[in-house]
Amino acid sequence: MAIPPILRTAVAGLLLGSVPVAAGSLGRYDEYDRGVYLPYVNATGPGEDITAVPRLRISFGERSYGAVMDTGSTGVVVSADKISNIDGLQSLGPGELTYSSSGRIMIGRWVVTSMTIAGGDGTRITTAPIPVLAVTRVACTPRAAVHAKRRAARDFDDGDRIRPPA
Repeated sequence: MAIPPILRTAVAGLLLGSVPVAAGSLGRYDEYDRGVYLPYVNATGPGEDITAVPRLRISFGERSYGAVMDTGSTGVVVSADKISNIDGLQSLGPGELTYSSSGRIMIGRWVVTSMTIAGGDGTRITTAPIPVLAVTRVACTPRAAVHAKRRAARDFDDGDRIRPPA
């Protein structure tokens, strides 16, 4: 038996109208809306191009240090000697991170600590405890090592004077 077109439309309308929309409440993420603006320490003026590597200040205790904001990476990688009371922190074991762009390998151990990040205007935030790679030594991939030796050789001329990087 064929269903008349008007009845098909009516049934479809009833079915579609009776399906609840699965969207959640617009306010369910309200408790996570705690953003803060941290201008770079070396920020240029409004509307000007960024001409240097962006920097912020970080601290793991009393003293703060300049830190490069590598916008192409995730996580925190810092020299182990910059982390206060490192031996008293929870350790997640050994770790390493290889930067494919430079071939540098950061080697150390993962520790859990909070850190304070400050912007150029003095605004600061302190994180909850997070994993941080505490670097104790730096190595490089075989390809990067060859390039480093070539560059070192190029940086010395016949008079053993160091030339500025090209």
